[in-house]
Amino acid sequence: MDIWDSVLIKKVELKNRIVRSATNEHLGSLEGEITKDYSQVYENLAKSGIGLLITSHMAIDKTQRADMIHICVSRTENREKLKELAANVHQQGAKIIVQLSSGGYRAKNVAGQIAKSPSDMDGSKAMTKEEIKICVEHYVKAVKIVRETGFDGVQIHLAHGYLLSEFLDPFYNQRQDEYGGSVQNRYRIVHEIMLAIQELISDDFLITVKIDTIDKQEKQTFLQDQIQVCKWLERDGVDAIEISRK
Repeated sequence: MDIWDSVLIKKVELKNRIVRSATNEHLGSLEGEITKDYSQVYENLAKSGIGLLITSHMAIDKTQRADMIHICVSRTENREKLKELAANVHQQGAKIIVQLSSGGYRAKNVAGQIAKSPSDMDGSKAMTKEEIKICVEHYVKAVKIVRETGFDGVQIHLAHGYLLSEFLDPFYNQRQDEYGGSVQNRYRIVHEIMLAIQELISDDFLITVKIDTIDKQEKQTFLQDQIQVCKWLERDGVDAIEISRK
């Protein structure tokens, strides 16, 4: 067995075991749309022989982008561009999944946005329970769009300081309600997202995540918490977990 051997994840067959991890090319437009240069990157990667491409993160909510050129998957203008992107990659024999995120406190970097995070931070406001519910709905909508436009799955971004990783990290998450405190409570929003997308899960559509191994304060206990989170993710239907540190 080597990296050039094919591998089957559920009914999705990868022609080899080479995966291009999500990397932000910063090639979106100022309106959050996919550009020709962005699409060309993925067509070139697919031609290089990679088995699975993971796109740079796309925002689930146009009001919570992490930077001015953060592509938003839910923009109507991106629908046909997404279809074309997936089709072009498939023509080269590769598979492709979309990484989904919400800006969290980083959304303060975009003029006109009110950044929403687990707790009040410098430049961002703590989310209400109603806003958490809406966020879950945005993830469901985004997963539907990705599936309907022909991609092979999604990667839910639980790393690198974006919203969901902030919920998991006690440095950012200082809530006193059921979404803060214990690791089980900090995982709650992710669990609700996973439950909400269950009806969208099929054997030919992958649900994956990217997760941190270290928190803001570099505490050893956080790694143990994340190991437990990975067990819950498996229970909740996740097909693959990418481990990361930033």
